[in-house]
Amino acid sequence: MYLFLIAVTCSLSTQTFAQNLVTGKLIDSVGNAPVSGATVHVLGSAVSVKTGAEGEFSITAKPNDILSFSHVGYNSV
Repeated sequence: MYLFLIAVTCSLSTQTFAQNLVTGKLIDSVGNAPVSGATVHVLGSAVSVKTGAEGEFSITAKPNDILSFSHVGYNSV
């Protein structure tokens, strides 16, 4: 099974380093069920968060950062 990201929205932050708050919901690509407890990680940094019970997450990232999504039993994307 693969993780699928939907409803990602960015809102500008007023921080000095031009970071954005990225919010979204992680769902299963087969059954469209929310994926809770998955890790969302900004590659090349120590920044990561876990998805909530409904697959929701919020993470701070710079405009060109790449997000990685992982969970036991799924292929990472």
